[in-house]
Amino acid sequence: MRGERIRIVTAPRKFVTIELVVGEYQREFIEGWRRGKYDIGEIIIKRDCIIVPFKRKVKLKEPRAVMTIDVNEKNVTYTVFDRDGDVIKSVRLDIYKVKRIHENYSRKRQKIQEKLAKKPKKLKEVMHKYSGRERRKIEDYLHKVSVFIVREATRYNAEIIMEDLKNIRDSINRKRKNLRRRLNRWNFRKLQFFIEYKAKWNGLNVKYIEPNGSSSLCPICGCRLNPKGRRILKCNRCEITFDRDIVATLNLFKSGCGEPRSPRTLPDEVWLIKPDGTGELLKVDEYYEKLLKPP
Repeated sequence: MRGERIRIVTAPRKFVTIELVVGEYQREFIEGWRRGKYDIGEIIIKRDCIIVPFKRKVKLKEPRAVMTIDVNEKNVTYTVFDRDGDVIKSVRLDIYKVKRIHENYSRKRQKIQEKLAKKPKKLKEVMHKYSGRERRKIEDYLHKVSVFIVREATRYNAEIIMEDLKNIRDSINRKRKNLRRRLNRWNFRKLQFFIEYKAKWNGLNVKYIEPNGSSSLCPICGCRLNPKGRRILKCNRCEITFDRDIVATLNLFKSGCGEPRSPRTLPDEVWLIKPDGTGELLKVDEYYEKLLKPP
């Protein structure tokens, strides 16, 4: 590799030079490599792209806080704790854009299948093209969401704790057909992977915890919570109502670190993550008023 070009040897003293299409984000890594900050891993050449991995040795920092993250179909919720277990802040990131992209492409594929039902070769070609577009849009958006989260974790120098969801497909595949199809498009593991490697790149530790009961047990007394409207749960013993995703972040801390103190029942902030990666701060009361309206 030579700056923004790659030279591929095809025979002794013969080679092909390929000019790379480089954006501002990629250029930062190239400049870091030129200055000796990064090494280059094994380059992968595909039909439509070249993957150039950069690597460096990272010394993990001593954490001063803990961030627990609950990844859901339409939102990501995280809570930041100090060393004593006191909640610093709880935040919900609205990422409904992911579900909207999947739904749009699902409708497009259905129309394509109807139109090209008698042309299987053309159908396969067009479906492959649209699947690639869908994947790239989803990955681009999730990269921006993960940058938002890791930037916050870096600000507090927080260890990140997430649910171990590697076997969740087994439970999803036991659900009814329509729900199973929708949840199998859920990009939970991809987002967790983006968060993990960006966090480690910044010297933050990441660990995973079994999610048993994380969204259904009271983080204070441990009793089973009862539904009270959409995404709201109530503990009949403590007489407290919680957002179910906030409950998950509190229980993740409880499983991995100890008893949480000053727990929240609703997020302190709600951010709408836009397609360009910027966040729009929403009013929590108005957000929940809209969220809790009957479907």
